[in-house]
Amino acid sequence: MTQEELEKAFASVMQKVIAEKDAIFAVCREVLDEVVDMSEIDRIATRLQDQALGMAERVRKLVGENARVRRDQEEYQQEYDALAAEHEKLSEKIRSIEDQKRDKADRRRRIEVFLRMLEEQEECVGFDPYFFVALVDKVVVGQDRKLDFVFRNGMKYEYTIVG
Repeated sequence: MTQEELEKAFASVMQKVIAEKDAIFAVCREVLDEVVDMSEIDRIATRLQDQALGMAERVRKLVGENARVRRDQEEYQQEYDALAAEHEKLSEKIRSIEDQKRDKADRRRRIEVFLRMLEEQEECVGFDPYFFVALVDKVVVGQDRKLDFVFRNGMKYEYTIVG
């Protein structure tokens, strides 16, 4: 496959994309509404943070009690280790939620950039490397000279090189 064939394929796919621009905008706006809604993730994050604070308070009390009251140190260590393990699980869940929030924010940003770039396109008269880089996430080259253009908003367009 040559650079020229890839550029021609991109220009052809962009003509289809531009022709479907209104429908693409409608779908992307729906997706943006879904991606923008962080309320459930924020509720989960708040609940986990509250649990982590409660866990930290339990550890503080356990350590304070151990300093004031004579007790079996093996038993104390088991309780402390159990609380520490539980706290680590909570911390991992919190990190996972933060990763989900970052992922949603990134997806939103990518869709917004895609929409801004597409909005600027009235017609596709040829290959533009700036738009290619801004709009296309990747191109998958398959068998029988088929190309799958995967755009930054998640859309996929297939193109078969003839000849």
